[in-house]
This record gives sequence, C-alpha cells and structure tokens, in this order.
Amino acid sequence: FLDNAEFRPFFKFCFEFNREGTKRFLERDTALALLPLCIEDRSKHTLNFLEFLETKPEDFKINRDQWCSFLDFSLAVGPAPEFDGWDSEESSWPILIDEYVEFVQEKLKET
Repeated sequence: FLDNAEFRPFFKFCFEFNREGTKRFLERDTALALLPLCIEDRSKHTLNFLEFLETKPEDFKINRDQWCSFLDFSLAVGPAPEFDGWDSEESSWPILIDEYVEFVQEKLKET
C-alpha cells in the first residue's frame, strides 16, 4: 500500500507510537509483537530476526536507530545465507544488525 519511501515514516511512527511514556526504546517483547505487524512481507529477514531477538534477555531494549536500521537492512540486503549487499568490513550497521547476521550464519552452520 505504500512504496518504500513512504513506508519508512510509517515504520518510524510505529516505533514512536508504541514507546512507553518518555522512554526512547521498545521493550524486547513489544518489538517481538510489533515488528511482524508493521513490516509484514517487506522483509525476508523478519522470521530470523524475531528468532534472534528471542535469544536476547527479557530486559533487552531496541532503540529507534536499531528499529529503523532493521528496515533499511531489510530493503538493502538480500536474504540468508548470501546476505547480498552486506559487507562485514565496510558496512556501518548498528552492532545489533551485525550480531543478527552472525546469529543466522552460525545457525546455518549447525544445520
């Protein structure tokens, strides 16, 4: 219903609207519930990313930069296992995104 340029402000709004009070982050469980509703089929990374987030402690928090970077990553980088467009040496994604890629790569090695 929205092209990618129009979708980004909506995705950011979803984060802002679901923050509690003046907090600058989403609780892990809120992000786990909200992400699939907001991003729907725009990301080939959603299921793996949700699985990755579930490995984080319950008190883990996601800030707006990480939230928005997941959308940017989803639009710029191809699905696992290739992750076309992602370069561990040259990319400047938040550490959370790098950890996600490492998590998926390790998961794939185990299977």
